[in-house]
Amino acid sequence: MNWLRKIGEQWFLKSKSLPKIIIVGIDTHCYQLAQTLIEHKDAEVVAFIDDEPWTNRTELLGAKVHYPSDMAALVTRKQVRLIIDFDTSEQVPESIQQELQSLPVEQIVLSHAMPQPLTCWRTQILEQLK
Repeated sequence: MNWLRKIGEQWFLKSKSLPKIIIVGIDTHCYQLAQTLIEHKDAEVVAFIDDEPWTNRTELLGAKVHYPSDMAALVTRKQVRLIIDFDTSEQVPESIQQELQSLPVEQIVLSHAMPQPLTCWRTQILEQLK
């Protein structure tokens, strides 16, 4: 019966849902951050946000790219816990930011001016998700 317990434990660990996040941007640093979070099984990236029409609905690391105007619906539909933005990003208009403030989602703005940004960003995100 020990083997049955091990199978049950493995199934439970696989079915444990990760916190869902949205990343604003599709630049290299956004891609690297998402890849790091996915590899460490820290979070599930459910969407990337970009305001360019030629990137809309394309897929990046298994998540679709959406317009900023889709963010509120994504937060509600996908039960997103955290939106990650960067200090150099200007993709989310003020009206959408105000709409997001009324929803049960946290937001974090990461800075590029950090040594070893991926490590620092991951630490900040894990703290926010606690």
